[in-house]
Amino acid sequence: MSYQQNNNGGRPQGTPRKKSFLNDWRQPHPATDAPLEGGKYPAQFMWEVTNAGKIVLKISDGIFKEGAKSPHKEVEMSGYDRNILFEALLEASNMSIEFPARQFYVKKHDFVRVGGQSRLSEQPITKVMFSISRDEKGVINLVYTKGDYKVKTRFKGPNSSVVMVRNDAGEIVEDSGFMSRMYTRSWVNFHKEVLDRMERDGWEPPKPKGDFNGGGGGGGYRQGTQQGGNGGGNPNQSNSNFDDFEDDIPF
Repeated sequence: MSYQQNNNGGRPQGTPRKKSFLNDWRQPHPATDAPLEGGKYPAQFMWEVTNAGKIVLKISDGIFKEGAKSPHKEVEMSGYDRNILFEALLEASNMSIEFPARQFYVKKHDFVRVGGQSRLSEQPITKVMFSISRDEKGVINLVYTKGDYKVKTRFKGPNSSVVMVRNDAGEIVEDSGFMSRMYTRSWVNFHKEVLDRMERDGWEPPKPKGDFNGGGGGGGYRQGTQQGGNGGGNPNQSNSNFDDFEDDIPF
């Protein structure tokens, strides 16, 4: 499945993105236990392709404000960043190894506006931070933090599905930890191949330097720096608004 049809310079700003099974709210995406403040339904973690052909992880929280932009609710992730996150989740799902909480910072040099001009940041900019943990029952949690926006999902299982086991007392009880780990592995395995193929199929060679013109339409998925991309900020500051490790762990 190729998404090149969406990459011809991107659609006009404000045009709704193409719908697919990736951003279909009816799919059993990982979600928060309850709606966020101001939301009508639990926030969902889903992958989406922008009109410029970029692959992003998006938090669909159901909070809408007329005319407001919400770049904090999504982050562009290249195949390497996505698969690091996926591998960390797979490691968390392996009960044969100890899993201390991990924090994964997605960072890169990016173009920023300085004195009315655009130039590459001197220091890498933190685009997003993911905190991954596994509790005493084996349930896996993932926290998305971008600036002051923080959302936690607990990998519970698809829809209302459960796994039942017989405990030491002979009682039939729910095993939420086993379901969480299997759902995590299912989510990773389902998306990894699809997203990698979309990125490969959508790649196009970079245009000559004189054709860049400060962004706008791009041809294909472009890994690396993006003018006006997610993050921005002070070019000499890489971890602004991100908590220290100890403040986030344990949850």
